[in-house]
Amino acid sequence: MMSSCPWDGFTPSNFDFCEANVCGWIVEPANTVSCLAYVVVGLRVLQLCRKEGARNLAPIGVTAILVGVLSAAYHASRIFETEFLDLFSMYTFSTYALVVTLHRKYGIAPARLRWLYAAVIAMSLLVL
Repeated sequence: MMSSCPWDGFTPSNFDFCEANVCGWIVEPANTVSCLAYVVVGLRVLQLCRKEGARNLAPIGVTAILVGVLSAAYHASRIFETEFLDLFSMYTFSTYALVVTLHRKYGIAPARLRWLYAAVIAMSLLVL
């Protein structure tokens, strides 16, 4: 009797990475563990935000944690569903940088930028 890998019944992801896949609950161990650095950095950023009163930087900490957790889930499973979530988290990070830049350079009101933030992420996910 042949045994299958835990993620075999799911749609595989679109990308391949340098690490060889293994048959197990964690398909890419090194890539999965390395994603946890984002969680550590995100927690540290939030800690510094609280300590320094720099609430405007809190989204960076939250987004770093989101990227770390969702990227770890993706590299652990290497399935399309978690790949989608991983890319979503990266889109949130890059789009945040875009809207902060637009606010700083052109003075666009944050309320208007929230709509742009949501629209850019939604369009990016639709293209995916």
